[in-house]
Amino acid sequence: MSIGAGQFKPYFLRQEKTSSGKQQFTERSIANEFFNIDRVLGAWIEGNLAEERIFYALTITNGFDSINRPFDEIDAVPGYAAKLDWNILGAYGYSESDASWSGEPSLVAGLSYGYDAQDRSGRAPDEPKLQVHVFGLDAGFKWKGFSLQAEYMGRLVDIDRYTSGANRFARPADRDAVFSHGFYVQAGIFVVPKELELRGRMSAVFNDEGSLRSDGWESGIGCTYYISGHNLKIASDVMWVDIGPRFPNPTEDLDEAPGAGFDLPLLESPSQGLRLCVQFQLDF
Repeated sequence: MSIGAGQFKPYFLRQEKTSSGKQQFTERSIANEFFNIDRVLGAWIEGNLAEERIFYALTITNGFDSINRPFDEIDAVPGYAAKLDWNILGAYGYSESDASWSGEPSLVAGLSYGYDAQDRSGRAPDEPKLQVHVFGLDAGFKWKGFSLQAEYMGRLVDIDRYTSGANRFARPADRDAVFSHGFYVQAGIFVVPKELELRGRMSAVFNDEGSLRSDGWESGIGCTYYISGHNLKIASDVMWVDIGPRFPNPTEDLDEAPGAGFDLPLLESPSQGLRLCVQFQLDF
């Protein structure tokens, strides 16, 4: 068991916690980018149980995306995050692709939960008053160069008070909570052991945000040439991305002005088109 405090990225969504240097694609999925809570300021406790079959992590924070922010912009309500992993077949870890060509299969199932609230303490009086619940369910499998990973995510925003001109949650007249959900599924297989991997991914976000209801899709393929595992590799992928208009803010930016919106590298809301990425990675 370990305990610590400071500025850090908490264990929450599996893909968000996975280091950018150990990702399967050049960018994380649009679902991850929408639902992640980014880095936080707070404290954590984490450890393993049942001969390392069970991993747990608990975090208390100053709120989602709370690092490097002026003190008077942080309200008095703490945020929380938790992660629980069940390593069903040996240690799975936080690394995408089976670049090591594992001789034994590994299988993991996990769940994530996060909570934050805005009570307007330390904020302008016209800021929205919200309670946010966000969760993730994930699973992954690796064996002999094949990998499959998927994650389902959801977010419930309970609106206690809002000003229609000050935030993006123009809630329907018959309810005071809005729900969004999404997923990604990605797979890869090495056609040359430990060297050349072919891969594909599909991801989507579905929003029920009243007048701001809008969906986003991503799908595509790619390949990676591993010179020395994830430490030295050349990767490329081409993705079809369709981000609808009036797309609401991602979870980490719920307190931002409407103009913050949702954006990806090379694409913003609304956008539709192909995104080609090429990456050379040297990690040491």
